[in-house]
Amino acid sequence: EKSKTLKRGSIPTINLPKKSHEESKPSTSRRIIEKKELVPSKVYKDINDLKSKVSKLGLTGWSRKFDENTFSLDYFDGKHALPLYTLKVDSGLGFTVAAFGWFLPENHHIYLEHKHSVTYVSVASLITEIRNLYVCPGLPLTDSTTTLLHVTDPVDGVSEVTRHTVPLCPEVYCDKDTPYQVSLYLRSADCLMLQTSGEDACDSCSKVLVSEIKRQKQSVIKKATSLKEKAPLSGSSKERLIATIQQQRIEAKGLKHRLSGLEKEINSNSITVNESLEGDILNILGNADLKKTPHMDFFWQQQKKLLSSPKFGRLAEDIIPT
Repeated sequence: EKSKTLKRGSIPTINLPKKSHEESKPSTSRRIIEKKELVPSKVYKDINDLKSKVSKLGLTGWSRKFDENTFSLDYFDGKHALPLYTLKVDSGLGFTVAAFGWFLPENHHIYLEHKHSVTYVSVASLITEIRNLYVCPGLPLTDSTTTLLHVTDPVDGVSEVTRHTVPLCPEVYCDKDTPYQVSLYLRSADCLMLQTSGEDACDSCSKVLVSEIKRQKQSVIKKATSLKEKAPLSGSSKERLIATIQQQRIEAKGLKHRLSGLEKEINSNSITVNESLEGDILNILGNADLKKTPHMDFFWQQQKKLLSSPKFGRLAEDIIPT
């Protein structure tokens, strides 16, 4: 067999030297890993399963109420007749929470976090979460906030602020003369009721309070301003009428002061005119042709009347001809 010869300029492809550590490795296909979503396991299957499991729990301070299709837990603080916390579960394992009889709004974070159901959350952890929340103190009890109770929305017809009355236990006030006592709160219609902070009011009540403070500032500014010249008095408030009278008194005092200053200036800068000089001046004024200047004619006619009057026998220096 004829041996192959390498052509000039070509690259050799056979009988090449090999390294001792080179080994052929079989190619492997890449493994595709599929992510599977973790589905939380159900804590309770139905209302009966919940009742059987909760009845075995040692819930200190909580009273249980079992009905055919509902289940509720109440926690009393020992001061009020209404429970401080109330947890109700219906037949579909949906739950609602109330504090002093005031149910939480639908946008509360405890509903959004657990999707309004105890299917995937235990009652023990839920009541622990509720106990860590604080009751909203509401709006301060002042005259301005109390007046908001009677202000209704023109569209819905609902008051922006609601009175929340919580009766006290008879044991608290039995030694006093009052036959009935309550804890009074003023809340916005959308009060969160339970929040993470216990010092300040919730966002909904804070917005109402801020708007009321702005309204008070605007009313004070409006009350302090006086009425315009042709403004009707019937539609004005008492405060604005008082401000108007005060403003008019200040203006009248200023005019009186200016008039007094003019009288003093006339008395100090005028000279006394005797009868002979007065007659000469009247003759000069009477013979002068002032029809060409009506303004001057009117001026001298007034001066003649003034000179003729026995009460005024003085002329200012700047009107005596020289």
